[in-house]
Amino acid sequence: MVNCMNPTPDFNHSILDLTPATLHQLVVVQAGQLLSDQLPETLGLVRVSGILSDPGSPRGQWHYGVRLAADGAQVAVDLPASLVSGNALIAGEHVSVVGVLRLRASKLGTLELRIEAGDVQALRHGAAPQVNVVRQGRIGIEQLRSLPVSRHPFPQANGRPLHVAVVQSSSPHAQVAQDCVSELQKLGTAIKIEHLRVNILDPAAIASAIERAHADVLLLIRGGGPAQDFEVFDDPRVVTALAGKNCYRVIGLGHSGDQTLLSLVVEHSARTPAQAGLFVREVMEARAAKWHAMNEQLARTEARQGFQPAVPNAETMSVTLWWVAAVAFIVGVIVRQLA
Repeated sequence: MVNCMNPTPDFNHSILDLTPATLHQLVVVQAGQLLSDQLPETLGLVRVSGILSDPGSPRGQWHYGVRLAADGAQVAVDLPASLVSGNALIAGEHVSVVGVLRLRASKLGTLELRIEAGDVQALRHGAAPQVNVVRQGRIGIEQLRSLPVSRHPFPQANGRPLHVAVVQSSSPHAQVAQDCVSELQKLGTAIKIEHLRVNILDPAAIASAIERAHADVLLLIRGGGPAQDFEVFDDPRVVTALAGKNCYRVIGLGHSGDQTLLSLVVEHSARTPAQAGLFVREVMEARAAKWHAMNEQLARTEARQGFQPAVPNAETMSVTLWWVAAVAFIVGVIVRQLA
């Protein structure tokens, strides 16, 4: 007899049979990859200072196994080999690294936090660290000449909401994005906004977001900052991605004095992010007002045509009879002469 008050649980339908390898693949690798993809977007760039306890060993273009220790803890760092040799780094030095956080899965089924560094500075004689994100440099003249030079007209919505993609900082404290978007939101249902949040100091992330965007209008915005922070917008990857985008492109980068090479490849370059949003709003409002005026004029024209008299008035009739009489007289004269 089955005890209905305390039945024996059937685990056969709730147990997932796994081997160590499949468990590692299912949980460790996939979870690690998911978190690793989210970390750079969530935290952006981080700076960590400590003692270089182990400079690691070069493999290709990277130094793997680098260890940075401080306060009784340590973190693994992946450093470009060129930075290690260029700074002549040795074990025991006090250094500062700047990069993005990654999670790596080991064969033992564990996750290890690493810093994928783009810059390293030796803190010698109390020098303050400087941030120099690894870039490909500014795009050259020959590269600029090879870029597409086509310009796109402001798109027609054709009765549907205009799709606007905004490439912006992933930082939750970036007020400039709200200043821009608030202008767009004044258009109400006439517009659909897509937010593409990226690490605004990472040229590869910016270029990827531009390529992923599928919209009628693309806005690339960021607030003000140090001059070196704007070098990212002269990076060949960013310039090439935006130049090849088949849509209407607007940028609003920094303050009124900040200039980048992106101004050469877009349809409109605003002085600030807020003015970028304002520009799109004003274009759409001006277009809507023009269509409204044309529709009103058409309605007035149709109204006038609808009230035209169907029967000629007395004045028109008298003029018509006079012309008939004159024509008849002339015809009569001609007939008599011919006779």
